[in-house]
Amino acid sequence: MDTEPKFQPEFESGYVIPQMDIPPEHLFGNWLWGWGNVLVLAAALAVGVWLVHKRRSRLGIVLLGAFSLVYFGFLRHGCVCPIGSVQNVVEGIGCGTGVSMVILAIFLLPLVVALFWGRVFCSGICPLGAIQDVMVIGRPKTLPRWLDAGLTLIRSAYFWLAVLVAGLGAGYLICRYDPFVGFFRMGGFPHMLIFGGILLVLGVVVARPYCRYICPYGLLLEWVSRFAKKPVQITPSPCIACKLCAGGCPFDAIEAPSTGLPPEGMARSRRSLAWRLALAPLVLAACVGLAWKMSPALAELHVYVKTASDIRAAEKGGQPSGRVRAFEENGGDAQSLLAAAEVIKKRFAFWTPLAGFMFGLAVCARFVNLGTHRSRSIFEIHSGRCVACGRCYGYCPLNRKRKH
Repeated sequence: MDTEPKFQPEFESGYVIPQMDIPPEHLFGNWLWGWGNVLVLAAALAVGVWLVHKRRSRLGIVLLGAFSLVYFGFLRHGCVCPIGSVQNVVEGIGCGTGVSMVILAIFLLPLVVALFWGRVFCSGICPLGAIQDVMVIGRPKTLPRWLDAGLTLIRSAYFWLAVLVAGLGAGYLICRYDPFVGFFRMGGFPHMLIFGGILLVLGVVVARPYCRYICPYGLLLEWVSRFAKKPVQITPSPCIACKLCAGGCPFDAIEAPSTGLPPEGMARSRRSLAWRLALAPLVLAACVGLAWKMSPALAELHVYVKTASDIRAAEKGGQPSGRVRAFEENGGDAQSLLAAAEVIKKRFAFWTPLAGFMFGLAVCARFVNLGTHRSRSIFEIHSGRCVACGRCYGYCPLNRKRKH
């Protein structure tokens, strides 16, 4: 039996469903628009690299952010989006649908730049970051290290959930729950507009909460930027340890000098690390088990599985849902749909524990990192957390002296 459901009606009269014919000029226009947006993104990244690494100008980064907010945000409605492109790439690989070269370029360009120069995309090119920067007034609050580490796990969970759902063809969670696209398009679902508004207000207290604790693409940029060939530097010359930069960074991305621990401190650190490592397998097992238990519920995100569940409920005497009525009116084959839904459920049951395992690794990494101590002699930028905003440039006296 064919496992693919038939949503289109079958006609015995020889009727052929017409194919959509797009005029060539429209195809050329879409192609031109697509690659034009890629060129604008590439140019903005190049300007960002120059402002962050060569010019070292906070004002220039702010102006670049204003341009990006207007163009990528309000004019293009947030749709020149490396953040959402994660889903297109994963779906293209997982479902075999392929990925357009335009989407692939939008996905890869910020990552390639991050590999050489750090998270320049986050500095003033991403409109989601730019709209949150509008709310940063003065120095936002610094969260405790354990709380900051715990909140970043939301981003890891969201990333692997979005990858799982997109890879199995169940939808685009990142786009569906984008908190700011409603503002860019001057309309949207009320609950998402409220969520976006809450994040913007929260940004007064905690700088860029979406970027730091939710954004899945930010997780990729953090991974890649740790290996940056030329990461962002606070000062163009040797640090004089004036502490001004650390006080001016709203993202807690500057790590203060730290001397080695005394012998008793080293002993405590080793014991702490040992029991954290001992607990790691239990954490991994718990994450895998929880993910496996969640797989049936996650499978319901797929339209085939959800429709199949509605059909079964209707067969047991329930009221047919609108989804079921539409399916029947279009001549859908219920048996094919039910068979396809079972296949999709099995895929979720197989891949969801793997997503749970990857999330478990993130939990273990954060957990172990909280128990480690690293010595450093100067103030250093954490290349993963730094969003290249340039605020520390204005606080560093050596940077100001260089400009004068």
